[in-house]
Amino acid sequence: MRSSVASNLRRFLVGKFDVDHVEQIFDRFELRNETLRRSKRRLVCAAIPFVAFFIIITFRLITLTAVPHEEIKTAVSNDAQPKGRFAILDRNGEILATDIATVSLSADTTVMSNPELVIEKVSTILHDDDKRIRRLLSPKKKFIWIKRDITPAEAAEIKEVRLKGLHLTQEVKRVYPHNNLLSHILGYVDPDGKGISGVERYADIFGVQGDVKLSVDIRVQNIVREEILHQMEKYDAAAGVGIVMDVRNGEILAAVSLPDFDLNNRSQAANYQKFNRVTLGVYEMGSVFKLFTVASAIDSGKVSVEDTYDVSQPFVIGRYKVNDMYKSRSPVLSVRDIFAQSSNVGMAKIAMDLGKDIQLEYFERMDLLSDLGLEIPERGFPIFPREWGNSTVATASYGYGVAVTPVHVVQAAAGLVNDGIMHDATLIFGKETEGRRVVSSETSRKVRQLLRFAVERGTGKRANVKGYSVGGKTGSAEKVIDGRYRKDANLASFLGIFPISEPKYAVMVMIDEPKGSKITGGVVSAPVVGRIIGRIAPILSIAPVAE
Repeated sequence: MRSSVASNLRRFLVGKFDVDHVEQIFDRFELRNETLRRSKRRLVCAAIPFVAFFIIITFRLITLTAVPHEEIKTAVSNDAQPKGRFAILDRNGEILATDIATVSLSADTTVMSNPELVIEKVSTILHDDDKRIRRLLSPKKKFIWIKRDITPAEAAEIKEVRLKGLHLTQEVKRVYPHNNLLSHILGYVDPDGKGISGVERYADIFGVQGDVKLSVDIRVQNIVREEILHQMEKYDAAAGVGIVMDVRNGEILAAVSLPDFDLNNRSQAANYQKFNRVTLGVYEMGSVFKLFTVASAIDSGKVSVEDTYDVSQPFVIGRYKVNDMYKSRSPVLSVRDIFAQSSNVGMAKIAMDLGKDIQLEYFERMDLLSDLGLEIPERGFPIFPREWGNSTVATASYGYGVAVTPVHVVQAAAGLVNDGIMHDATLIFGKETEGRRVVSSETSRKVRQLLRFAVERGTGKRANVKGYSVGGKTGSAEKVIDGRYRKDANLASFLGIFPISEPKYAVMVMIDEPKGSKITGGVVSAPVVGRIIGRIAPILSIAPVAE
């Protein structure tokens, strides 16, 4: 019909107008119609994919709403494996802390259409309280952690049930292969891998990237822990401390604080277990401090080893009276015997001859009144009087009135026996520490002789180990509880050095609140140091010598 109309129109126009002009009009008309036809064909071809895509989406939505939730696949994160932390190693390369791959379960409750089914399945698979799961999933949130670090078997079951709104995320978990052995040194991280305490926290603070190699030797650490545990059980003690330090460079080979806790199950640990008694606890150490008093007196030239003092009567200063624990067989003792027999009266008189200024100078020189530079954040600062009067001079001479950490004691003692050169205590293997002189070489030699004499003839006899020429000093101190010194709450300690002829290692043991009638440092702690030295000397390649 459309073609006949065009023919009639053509004949009409030819009768009215020029033929060539009419043909040009109709040629343009035909060309335009052809262009329109081609455009329509292209439009149809372009629309076909959109229609097909719409049909597919519609079909998928219909199937999703029709299929039960059990058939909906659980989302599993395909992200790259999250970056783990550095490893922590002991001085021999033994792994102390590392990361392992793990999976955690989270939820998006905004897309759950059957939360009760999710609660039922998840609580069953995780062996968890359904009330806790329901409480977690009650709020409408895009992201909620249900449980971090689920087992591979649990992850497989979660995938199998294919519940909508559940997500499995690949993570890394911090693990500590030796559980309790180094809990206070290593510290731990939070669920997101951030250091909370110990070396873990220290490394984060200073932005450590590579593996951390500690000065600790887990063989030595294990021996020290075993021996202290044994003595704590024997004396029904509240706590215990053990330290082994290389006197030549300040490296700590062992640092035991008991009670301790399992780093892989720390949520079960009480606060008293997490308290680091080695570096954070500060204590009046008792007679161990006599080592620092006598070294100061000798080095200053105020006193010689052969000087004598009358110890027959208590020493009275102001309203204070200084007594000895045991009555001396002789009313007059030399400085050597005062040290070996641990006479408070004699040491107080030595300190008075030394004087406040010189005593303070040497205590400061030995860092007994300063912060530790140790590589963990849990560090206790010494406690001492603001006003350092004569009574403080006397009591500080035998370890009262000044409270320090056990590491302070070992660090200072190491300097006294190491030819008078003291190094900062460190937990990092191979760390270069610049030593500084605290006493002369001659004073150091005399101090070593005094320490040996105290083990051979004095209160430290139970620390003697055949073949290893141990030197040392006992310490016994009453603890302050509720503002008063308690005779039934004591600290029994012993500081040992071996081999005393050429010192390499310092070993300190402190037993907190041992029970019994004889609970002095010489009875309770000296034997522990002796056993430790006997066991670790071969490990440290120190051969026994004939005596």
